[in-house]
Amino acid sequence: MRVRAVAFECDTVTELVARLFVLRKALADARPRPGAVVFSAAFARHEARANERWSERTGMLALGNRDSAYSTWQHGWCGGFGLSWPLLAAGNAQSHERALHSIAFGLDGGQAPSGFFHAVSDGRRWYDDGFTAPLPGRAADPEAARGHPRWHLVRRTADTLFYLTKQIAWVDLRRSRESRAASGDATSAADPRWIKAARRAADALAGLWDRHRQMGQIVDIETGDLIVGGSSAAGLAPAALAAAADLFREPRYLQVARDAGRFFFERFVAAGLTCGGPGDALQCPDSESAAALVESFVTLYEITGDRAWVERARAAAHLFATWVFSYNNPPAAPGTAPDDIRMVGAVIPDAQNLAGGPGPVLLAGDALLRLYRATGERAFLELLRDTTRQLGHRWRPPTPPEAPGPTDLRSQVVPPDGLFDALALLSATQVPGVYAQVDKGFVFAFDAVDARVKEKLPGRLVLALHNPTKDDARVRVLAETSADADRPLPMAAVLDTLAVPVPAGESIDVVVPPVTSSAAH
Repeated sequence: MRVRAVAFECDTVTELVARLFVLRKALADARPRPGAVVFSAAFARHEARANERWSERTGMLALGNRDSAYSTWQHGWCGGFGLSWPLLAAGNAQSHERALHSIAFGLDGGQAPSGFFHAVSDGRRWYDDGFTAPLPGRAADPEAARGHPRWHLVRRTADTLFYLTKQIAWVDLRRSRESRAASGDATSAADPRWIKAARRAADALAGLWDRHRQMGQIVDIETGDLIVGGSSAAGLAPAALAAAADLFREPRYLQVARDAGRFFFERFVAAGLTCGGPGDALQCPDSESAAALVESFVTLYEITGDRAWVERARAAAHLFATWVFSYNNPPAAPGTAPDDIRMVGAVIPDAQNLAGGPGPVLLAGDALLRLYRATGERAFLELLRDTTRQLGHRWRPPTPPEAPGPTDLRSQVVPPDGLFDALALLSATQVPGVYAQVDKGFVFAFDAVDARVKEKLPGRLVLALHNPTKDDARVRVLAETSADADRPLPMAAVLDTLAVPVPAGESIDVVVPPVTSSAAH
């Protein structure tokens, strides 16, 4: 066994994980692994899979096979508006329409009077997080549920508000481009029910903070009172509230976002442990709330301009990276070929569940690109590329014959197919295929293509793109200057970029910014 010892001065946990971040690939090998899937092909495949689960009767895109409420609809955590958002913004006409219907389904009875969102639905009835909904082979047991039928995982409302504000802003942006600019109409184009639901959710989260000075993990769905505290489950709440503050011009939401963000950093990130995000893992350490805090801190920086949030985001990103595989599995036995599995970039959700996924649950990971824009640290781009190259792959550690297998509960309450569809769609929507800074002559590929600077021209770059995969690709190239990177990335920056066709196995040159309406030649 090869061992490499690294000795260094270290006074804090944040220093420790920062050093580990620098060394995370020190022992990575260069053996080939299965090729990644290009974003455009991954999006098309996962979009088709999501549409196969369309329920005409209930009018929504189901999360799984609909054999229980958990595999039908979930607010936050595994699906919900995290699935409807990429289909609304980047899907085809059918997906767009079905995403709108799914949002309507989620809001029609899906929000309690307290403002918090109910957990799951079987299409007929809403259930909450006391695991009272029937599961395959397990009928509902009112006696077993006594004392916790009103439990609500706060993370669900934080996730739902985060993606609901995105969808409101997206609809407003599209309408402004189409007609509002000419008419001068300043009212929101989004469905009034969306706006009302978002405000109620923001009020619920802000009220929770005001009463308890923490977001907790479990609250009473009817009263909003804290039941189980002491976790970072709602790590996305600061981002959601900051976005709501920006959308509704409500300073109170932003103040709560700041206060909660500082609390999350001091109590959890600085201690090197985030916990409570996954609803099936009690309060064991997890990556999901660590990734959520990266998003929250970057969002707070973009909205406030306070660079203290950059340093907090950097520390949270270092912590999140400890959950991302930086190496491939060794050969099955001495002298044999390595297993045909790509482990690099697989994200472990938590310490209880070791199945690697193609990204943090339930985010695209694009906060790492935005953090790079604020810091210039290439390692954040490399971490994001590791996770995006997981699209089309899933890794689960081998289970020794004598060891017990995964608990049945995990597979029943976390439908993997629907969750991985959502993660892939989010990544392919919010992460550009190729990123470039024109004035620096810098280019970086997240998509499964090779990219290099072929020629540097005044104010432009000629990039050479090669597609080594078996799928034709349409690669979105996001190009800007280093001065542009000092400003928040516009919401539609990635989707507004020209999608450059790169056939399977072929190479093309592309000029950025494009000289004409057609960038490829």
